[in-house]
Amino acid sequence: MKYSIFICVFFIVSCNNIKTTNEEPVSEFININSDTLMINNEVYYLDSIDAKEFESIYSLLDNETKSIVDYGHNQGNETIDDSIHVTSNNEMLTFQLRNGLIDSCINDTTDGEEFTNYSYIKSYKNIDYWLINQIFYEGDVYYLLNKQNGKYISLMSEPLFSPNKKYFISYTCALETEYVATGMILFEIKSKSVKELWYKELTEWGPSKIIWKNDSTIYIEQFRILNTGYRLSYKSMKIIK
Repeated sequence: MKYSIFICVFFIVSCNNIKTTNEEPVSEFININSDTLMINNEVYYLDSIDAKEFESIYSLLDNETKSIVDYGHNQGNETIDDSIHVTSNNEMLTFQLRNGLIDSCINDTTDGEEFTNYSYIKSYKNIDYWLINQIFYEGDVYYLLNKQNGKYISLMSEPLFSPNKKYFISYTCALETEYVATGMILFEIKSKSVKELWYKELTEWGPSKIIWKNDSTIYIEQFRILNTGYRLSYKSMKIIK
């Protein structure tokens, strides 16, 4: 991945919350190449689907998953669900790793651009990680922290797991601000460990929403900025081959 987990002073802006006044197709030419993606020297096809097909799958999601799809994170009030290994106060988050070491995330609550505050989100059962949110003076970022060795994995959003829990995708859409990259990251889960399979930065359009159709295919709400306004379109993409 092109960006470091330690250099995160960027505003992460999701297109999930953008309201468009032009959801119907507009008469503006769109390059057909935008319906394919080259990832790790492989071609992935994006097949057009109807908005109603996207909505039919979205409507079946539980409220927590809908919140991640809509906002990039679960908006519920989280509490520390692993108080044996995690402690929190106004100054820091502290994690007791299984290798015997302590990992601390220290807050800086002074006013100004140096402001940063860490929040504990959850402990996962299907993967061996805690989820952390770091809020900056402008924006925030998510991390997975390995419970065994303390290694961090930087995410674009809260993980969105496949139905079989063998994969998850993380994504963001920042076409209007360009403070961070717009794109998608696919991860694989093996023996509760996480491995990045691919990362794809996007420039012509952004994934304003993503949902899993099944264990190998995602549905994407594409967001484009046109001279005439915004446009939403919907695609099906097989990402597990």
